[in-house]
Amino acid sequence: MRALLALAIVTLVLGCASRPKCPVYPSRVAWKISSYGTSMPSENQRKEILKAMETWEKLLQSCSTNPVDFEEAEVGQAVNLDISFVQTGLGEGTLGRVDCYAPDPRRNQTLQFNEGATRFTDGPGEPTGHTVSLYGVALHELGHVLGLWDNDSPDSVMCFVYPSTATAPSAADVERLQAIYGWREVVDAEVPAGPAGCVASAEAPR
Repeated sequence: MRALLALAIVTLVLGCASRPKCPVYPSRVAWKISSYGTSMPSENQRKEILKAMETWEKLLQSCSTNPVDFEEAEVGQAVNLDISFVQTGLGEGTLGRVDCYAPDPRRNQTLQFNEGATRFTDGPGEPTGHTVSLYGVALHELGHVLGLWDNDSPDSVMCFVYPSTATAPSAADVERLQAIYGWREVVDAEVPAGPAGCVASAEAPR
């Protein structure tokens, strides 16, 4: 049984390209975590999710004309991204999913992490998929939240098959993000750390 599970997880699917693309792109994402998983302490889960949010925020602040803020909703405040961990309901081999690509302020969107498929870790995860980086999956699913689609490039955080070699958004990921949120010229000092950075400032992406 464990061998079959390992085989299924090696080809785990991140996101789902058949999900509808919502027409409204946000400038602010009000989020909450409704439930935590059992793979690791809740504070570690929260830290990894926040780290993924911060990665996208920094890139958008540096590279686009329309940055997005991820803000935790206060009690009683409207939420347009509800985050939770589930054991069933996402389908075998699915690590996480969002309702649609880009949260619609008119709807309460959900982002779910599937603990029924694997154990999440705050480390890099294993090639077999027995443990998977929560940061990596959160980075991928939050990319969908921002409007990015799945692709088959292993150096992209939006690659739809695990394991991906990407630990940060690729230059192509940034270009796609800029196509949605606007391109702006940057100087070296503004380029965020990591392999992605911003698209070269000499010209806007085509």
